[in-house]
Amino acid sequence: MFLLSILYLWALRGSDIENGFLIFVVVILPCCLGTYLKIITDVMAITNKRLILKTGLISRNTFELQLSQVETIRVKQSVFGRLLGYGTIVVRGTGSSVDKVSFISNPIDFRNAFLNASDKMN
Repeated sequence: MFLLSILYLWALRGSDIENGFLIFVVVILPCCLGTYLKIITDVMAITNKRLILKTGLISRNTFELQLSQVETIRVKQSVFGRLLGYGTIVVRGTGSSVDKVSFISNPIDFRNAFLNASDKMN
């Protein structure tokens, strides 16, 4: 995304504003819209017995695990992710089942909520 912004600014450096607008409409806007749709369509929930992850807008992928079957929850955050409060959660269950959900807000809070639910269950 950073490179696309630089490309956009480079196109605007001359007097040709139409090229900059075209790059914005064709390249940058669809990338931002795609990320926004991913953010609003992903659902994560922790109940007293299960961890539920649902992703996708048109085709749906659902990942459900009993809390006792979750081995690890890994949080991945870039520098920008830490500054803006988003990241990726990687869930590993027993039997080598792995699922990853990207661009979730406050991934540390999600992991802490899981750890609290898991502690209450035990």
